[in-house]
Amino acid sequence: QPLVYEKPGSLKIGHYMPGTRIEIVSDERWINGSDVPDAMLIWAWHISDEVARYIRAQGFQGKLYRPLPSFQEVDTVS
Repeated sequence: QPLVYEKPGSLKIGHYMPGTRIEIVSDERWINGSDVPDAMLIWAWHISDEVARYIRAQGFQGKLYRPLPSFQEVDTVS
């Protein structure tokens, strides 16, 4: 089931993506291991490197992608 993750304390938590029934939940769910996604899509494509660094710093080991300007995997090695 798809989910959207937001930083803890976000006012978006507990709501849904517009026009969908995709729930917005706290990052705590994947940080503490109750959710274990294989990959994440970073919708904030314009700051995807910054978001990817945050996600990696929290310990996420899966693949990270951004949808724009073209769909690609985000490389956070640098």
